[in-house]
Order: sequence, then structure tokens, then C-alpha cells
Amino acid sequence: WRGSIVRKTDNSNWDLTVSPVQISSLFDNGLGDLASVKMKVGDVYVVKNGTNYFMIKVKEVADDGSASKNEDYSSFEIKQ
Repeated sequence: WRGSIVRKTDNSNWDLTVSPVQISSLFDNGLGDLASVKMKVGDVYVVKNGTNYFMIKVKEVADDGSASKNEDYSSFEIKQ
């Protein structure tokens, strides 16, 4: 994610978006830049990295509940 800008979008956009132009448009209209956010399964985000745009859908979030272990992870489905 280094250098990426991430914005939240409506979850329903995942099924409706099929082209890079649509993803770029969703980014331009997305909800504010996110520095950190607590992701939930099903959340949809649009990401800009350089001149590339992506749409990601959160598929899994695992929180180990520990501040010291740092074994948390997330998995995503990606559209470009």
C-alpha cells in the first residue's frame, strides 16, 4: 500500500463496477482519504497508487486481540 490513497465507497458499488474508468470515478467521489480504519468483512474501498486505480473488497479480517503479537491479517478481492 506504500504511497497509496484509500477511500471508502458504498459496498453496493462492488457488483456494479466493471471498468477502470468506473473505478477512477468512484475514487474521485469517494469518502475522504483514510489513514487508518477498522475494516469489516464486506467493506469496499477504492485505491489510487500512482496512476493506477484499484477496487478492493474485504473478504476476511483476523484480529489476534493482542497488542504485542501483531498476527492480525486481512484478505481482499481486487478489481482493476
